[in-house]
Amino acid sequence: SDTFTDESASPGLGAKTVTNNGGVTLRQGVSAFGANSYFFDGTDDYLSIASHADFTFKYEPFTVEFWMWNDDMTNQPVFSLGTYLTGLDIRLSESGSKGIDCYFGNGTLATNNDWYNIQQWTHVAVVRDGNTPSSYPKLYVNGSLLATFNRNNFVDAQPVYIGHLQAGAVGGNARFEGYMD
Repeated sequence: SDTFTDESASPGLGAKTVTNNGGVTLRQGVSAFGANSYFFDGTDDYLSIASHADFTFKYEPFTVEFWMWNDDMTNQPVFSLGTYLTGLDIRLSESGSKGIDCYFGNGTLATNNDWYNIQQWTHVAVVRDGNTPSSYPKLYVNGSLLATFNRNNFVDAQPVYIGHLQAGAVGGNARFEGYMD
C-alpha cells in the first residue's frame, strides 16, 4: 500500500497520513473541480486514515464532505469513521429507492431516498454547525438539506475509511465503485 499526506489540514489540526489500500488510482482529467479525482474499482481498494484525537467529534462543529460519481446504484460504503453504532457511516443504498443511509453514533439513522442520480457528480456533506447537545448533525446533498439526525451522539476517535466500512460492520466487505473528489 502507498501513503500520501492530506494537505488540507485546518488551522490547529495536523496533516494526516492517508494509506492507499488495494490500489485506488488518481485519474487525471476526471473531477468535480480541479483536474483530478480518485477512482475506486469496487473490488479491493479503499483509503484509510489512522485513529486520531481530531476525529473525536463530541459536541464540536464538524464537516465531512466529498464529491462522488458512480455508474450504478448498489449498496456501497462511501465513508466510515467507526461503525454505524459507534461513529459516522455514510452508504449508498438501493433498499426501496435510490438514496443514502447515514448513521451517526448509536445507530441513529438519517436517510433520504430518491435524491441520487448515477453518472453525475454529487456533493455530499454531513455538518454540525453548533457546539451544544442540541446542535444536531445534518445531511446535505448538492446543497439541499435532506435529513437531520434526531439525536446528537458523540463520536470517539476511530480510524477513517473511504470506500470501505470498518472491520466488523454490517456489509463490511463491500467497496465503493466510482470516483471521489
